[in-house]
Amino acid sequence: MSYGFRQGAAPCKGRKQRLRRLLGPRVRFVVAAIVCLALVACAGRRSRVAPVAKPTPAYPAIPPHFVQILQRRPPAPYDDLGTVTVQVESAKPLAQTMQDIREVAAQTGANAAVVLGEKTFRQHNGVTGRNTDMRRTVALLIHRRDVVTPVLQNPASPALPSPTPREERGGPPPPPPRGAPPGATGT
Repeated sequence: MSYGFRQGAAPCKGRKQRLRRLLGPRVRFVVAAIVCLALVACAGRRSRVAPVAKPTPAYPAIPPHFVQILQRRPPAPYDDLGTVTVQVESAKPLAQTMQDIREVAAQTGANAAVVLGEKTFRQHNGVTGRNTDMRRTVALLIHRRDVVTPVLQNPASPALPSPTPREERGGPPPPPPRGAPPGATGT
């Protein structure tokens, strides 16, 4: 009786091939399925944290005549403060549109506005029944870090009293004169 083994030798090729044919495709499929499930399970554990947008910095208002109108984004570093869209009749001068952009930019603290696009189109007015030529200008408001601009002084804020010569020297205020109302000083 022979089982395909020789004494001291490996099993015969025929049996090994039969075993590989019977179990090979099934085992390969099961191993591939386990590997795929493990990869999917590991991928599902990855934390899904949404990126947090950094807050827009706030800058004080500046005078409108300090706002630059640019046609391209500057190569120097800048902070993006938002966009503004101005839509007016195309008969209105372009200089007035740019002045409107300057005023909005100055209120937000932007020292430059980059014109992103300008489009002329026809719009129907439902009240009058007429078509009007319109112009839409879109500008990006930025604060350039390489440009120093003065802060707009608020005329509504109370002015601080100027110090007296004695206060500038650091001395105490003089005593009030006799018979003076309370809170009066000798200067």
